[in-house]
Amino acid sequence: MIARIVDDNGHSFILQDALGVEELRDWERQTGLTRVFAEGFFLRDGTGLFWPTYVISSDGKVVVTREGQKEKLEKSRSYIRQALFTYLFIAPFWLISLNHIRKVKKTIGA
Repeated sequence: MIARIVDDNGHSFILQDALGVEELRDWERQTGLTRVFAEGFFLRDGTGLFWPTYVISSDGKVVVTREGQKEKLEKSRSYIRQALFTYLFIAPFWLISLNHIRKVKKTIGA
């Protein structure tokens, strides 16, 4: 899920953080307000999407916290878990395929 935020000058930015977007949508549904103040940065050295780090409403209520966004960013950057899961998921299929290749080679006498 991707959302777009428009600043006071009319520039629009696409948000990267899907979970932060959900928090914003829940807040918008509850309050009916659409104006927020957001702090954040652009990923990929300024060429990527906007990652909000802190969002408050126009009346000063915190909508998205810095701590929560930091945790989400750290989880999304954790490649070791993703790679480990991927390899553990794919390895059995490779073993099955290699076993079938061995059987076929043995059957055709190669």
